[in-house]
Amino acid sequence: FGKETIKAKCENSDAEVEFEDRIINELVGKEKCLDEHLKESGNNFVQDLLANFEGDDSEFGIDIKSKDQVFYTDENGNTIEVNGKTRYTSTSNIIKIEISTSKAQNNRALQVVGTLLHEYIHADIFRKLNTQPPSNDDLIFRNTYNSFEDNNFEPTPAHETMASLYVNSMKEALKSYHMTVMTGDYNYLSNNGQLDLDNFYEALAWQGLKNHNVEAWQNMPQNQKDEIDQAYQQYIFATTHNCPN
Repeated sequence: FGKETIKAKCENSDAEVEFEDRIINELVGKEKCLDEHLKESGNNFVQDLLANFEGDDSEFGIDIKSKDQVFYTDENGNTIEVNGKTRYTSTSNIIKIEISTSKAQNNRALQVVGTLLHEYIHADIFRKLNTQPPSNDDLIFRNTYNSFEDNNFEPTPAHETMASLYVNSMKEALKSYHMTVMTGDYNYLSNNGQLDLDNFYEALAWQGLKNHNVEAWQNMPQNQKDEIDQAYQQYIFATTHNCPN
């Protein structure tokens, strides 16, 4: 982690190093603001997720940075601009996350928070797959992941696993963030708590997953998918672009 820290500081003097959390933070602007609130005010799921990278005993660290544009090449060789991307190589113990500044600027604040959660979960998936020796929970997780990999599903095993195991936790994390960090926005959208927005938060959690044809989404009853999609279209454009002060 120390070597990666020195490298990051040499390349970017503004990089912030959270030694206790083992996170090199090179985010800027809106995404940095939203990320700081996520770390400070995230619910138990978020805190537990990030705690996996904390302390001297942690095997892995994270380098998260802003990039003007982030691209992904799919299995057909098509280059697609995406909200974020997470990479891991076996020669390093640092998992690298890139967040698109251009996408973040155009997206609503809750969409960006969803992207941050999505990429942190990808980082945790890499950690669970590669940590040595694995715990019993890691082994159980690997069995789930490998079941998707072995069956040659069209989406990546990571997205299949995220859709199967993480969507409800993402939904609750987004709901908690909206209520506690973006309170004014939440009160406006929910009519001071009178409206149930659970389908909206679930819709946010599915962004970045459902369009990959993951099995969990495909197997959902059509009326449930319609309710989730309708809630997204109904509410997303009424939410703020801005990070709270």
